[in-house]
Amino acid sequence: MPTGSVTAGVLMTSGSSQTTASQSEGSSPSNETGGKAGKLIGGVVGGLLVVIIVAIVIVFVIVRRKKNILPETNEALMVPISTSNFGDLRIQFSELKIGEKIGTGSSGMVFKGTYKHSEVAIKRLDTKVTAELELFVSEAETMRSIPAHPNVVLFRGITLPPDPVCIVTDYCSGGSLLQYLRSNKGNITFERMLSLSIDIARGMIHLHTGIRDKEVIHRDLAARNVLLKNDGVAAVSDFGLAKVKSSGQDSSRTTSDIGSLKWMAPESAQNKDYSKESDVFSYGVVLYEICTQSEPWGDLSGVQAISKVTEGERMEIPSTVLPVLENVMKSCWNQDPNLRPDFGTILDILTASRKEKEIEEPQIMYEQTDYNNKGEVKENLYQ
Repeated sequence: MPTGSVTAGVLMTSGSSQTTASQSEGSSPSNETGGKAGKLIGGVVGGLLVVIIVAIVIVFVIVRRKKNILPETNEALMVPISTSNFGDLRIQFSELKIGEKIGTGSSGMVFKGTYKHSEVAIKRLDTKVTAELELFVSEAETMRSIPAHPNVVLFRGITLPPDPVCIVTDYCSGGSLLQYLRSNKGNITFERMLSLSIDIARGMIHLHTGIRDKEVIHRDLAARNVLLKNDGVAAVSDFGLAKVKSSGQDSSRTTSDIGSLKWMAPESAQNKDYSKESDVFSYGVVLYEICTQSEPWGDLSGVQAISKVTEGERMEIPSTVLPVLENVMKSCWNQDPNLRPDFGTILDILTASRKEKEIEEPQIMYEQTDYNNKGEVKENLYQ
C-alpha cells in the first residue's frame, strides 16, 4: 500500500476518534444529572429500608420482653375464666350503652352507662396480662356470690370474650366516700358521720355473714372503696382483693401483702393473715377518715405507718371526735385480733348511740393546722 494512503487512513481514524470524544463530552451533563438522581433515590430507599428493619427489631424485642402478655386469640383469654359459670349474669356487650368516663382503676377504666334502661357503672378491663385478667374475673366471681344488700354495691353481670371483658354494677351517683370527704371537709355533721359509719358496718356484716357457709373478707376496706348512692347511703364496693372463705376458717393467708399499708392490720403486715378481724381494723381507719376528713397517718409513707402499727403505735384521735366513734375506733385497733369487736357489736353500739341522741352538735375548737377560727377549711390536707 502507498505510504500516503496509510497516513491518510491514520489521520482519518484519528479524526473519527476526536469526533466521537467530542460528542461524548457534549452529552456528559445529562448523564451526570441522571446518575445523581439515581444515587439520591437509591439513598432514600436504602434509608427507608434501614428504618423499617430497625423498627421491626425494636418491636420484636419489646414483644419478647413482655412475658405475661396473652396471645390475641379468644381461646387464650378464656383460659382463666373457662371454669366460671355466670349463667344469666353474663351480659352481651352489645346490650350496654357506654357513656362518660367516671374513673380509672388499676386494671382499666370505669364508665357510666345504661343496661336494660337502668344506669350502671361499667368497669372495663384494658389489659391482657394474665394475672390482671384473673384478678378481674375473681372480683366478678366474688361479687356474684354476694346476695343483694342496700349497703353493698350490686353486681349486675359480666361480659366475656369474644366481647371486651367488663364488670357491670349499679351506678352510685354520689361518687366515692373519699371524694365526698374531700369536698365537704369541715362541713360534715356528727349525724352524717354516724350515719355513714352505720351504713358501712351493715355492709360489712352482710359480707361476713350474708352468704350461707361462706364469708367474704374484703381485705382493702378504705374510704376510696365505699360509694354513695343518690340518696346518700354508703355502699361497700371494689372487691378486687376480696377473698371468699368457708365459715369458721380463722383467716386466709397469702404469699404477698394485699391492700393499702395505712389501712392494714398488724397481723396482715407481719404474717399476711387476713380475716374478719383484719377488716375490723381497717374499718377503724375508715372511721378516722370520716371523723377527721384527713389522710391516715398524715405525711408518713405507707411503710412508715405500718411500721408504727406493728410496734403497737396508733394515730392520735382529735378531741373533737364524737366519743362513741372514738371508742369504737380504739377498740377496732386492738393489737390482738381476738379482742376487736365484730361488726354486729359495732352496729349495736352505733345504733344505740343514735337512739340516745348523743350526737348534739357541740361547739368545736378546730385545730389551727386544719381550720381557721371560723371553722372554714384553710387547706385540703386530704392528699
